[in-house]
Amino acid sequence: MVGLAAVAAIVLVVLNVGDIGGFAIQAARAEPRWLAAAAASQLFTYACVAAVWSRILQSMGYSISLLRLYPLAIAKMFSDQAIPSGGVAGAAFLFHALGRRNVPYSDAFTVFSFTAITFLAAFLVAAMISLAAIATIENASPVLSTSIAAFAAVVLFLVLFVSAILLAGMKPPPVVKRIPRYEKIRDWITRTAKFVAAERYLFLEATLIHFIVRIFDGLTLYLVSLAIGGDASYAACFFAVVIASVAATMAPTPMGLGTFEAGMIATVNIFGVSIEDALTATLIFRGLSLWLPLIPGFYIIQREILSQSAQPRSAASAIE
Repeated sequence: MVGLAAVAAIVLVVLNVGDIGGFAIQAARAEPRWLAAAAASQLFTYACVAAVWSRILQSMGYSISLLRLYPLAIAKMFSDQAIPSGGVAGAAFLFHALGRRNVPYSDAFTVFSFTAITFLAAFLVAAMISLAAIATIENASPVLSTSIAAFAAVVLFLVLFVSAILLAGMKPPPVVKRIPRYEKIRDWITRTAKFVAAERYLFLEATLIHFIVRIFDGLTLYLVSLAIGGDASYAACFFAVVIASVAATMAPTPMGLGTFEAGMIATVNIFGVSIEDALTATLIFRGLSLWLPLIPGFYIIQREILSQSAQPRSAASAIE
């Protein structure tokens, strides 16, 4: 509700300061061919996520086709976006889905962790590039730069802290040992750390694929801009997607509602795009990248988890 209210507030503010008629005309006259290309660009991003899982599983000795993993990428997006749990919901779904495909939960944990680490690495690189680009814009809001810098600092601190523990063999604080099934989870983490250290080229490959996802997200926004007759450059669209994602990640609202839109509109605007074009492109982009995929994502979740014939194993029982 808070997120939806924020979106409504953004729309109302923009419509009061801009040309309402121009906004309505833009939305109505969007060219279908560019919108179709933008939708195809978004569909490709899910193939990239599935490709990362496929490569990791292949290196672990499992053979699961990309086509079988592709729907899971859409469903995981639904879990992560619709349920604000810091990625825990998506992890639980991935454990369950891979378990149904005869992948032990210990290996599923490695797949999830390896994916998350490479995702953060690519995200951090994209955020730093965007920060450097914004620093060159005279009329950029310092809030945007500060937000990205804070995000990068937090991620870098976590990476260095976890690396120090793994490399130096530091003992965790006593409170951590009270976590249920601590020994089993520690074994999983140890196996994952060894796998990451052994698969350096795979780490670089997965990080590159995740960065390509950001490139195609920027392409989606750029194609949407072309559809409405906007003049946004591809670079501006790429930076806008990254900064909006940072804002959504740091927001407490589900799906980053409100904060994502605000970050994208503000970023595109500082690169010279009119506020009306920025709003129209942002709302259409969110429709293609979030709202439409939620429909098949919800269906896949039902098929994977709620099916009576599935007889799924729970993650808790696997830890037992």
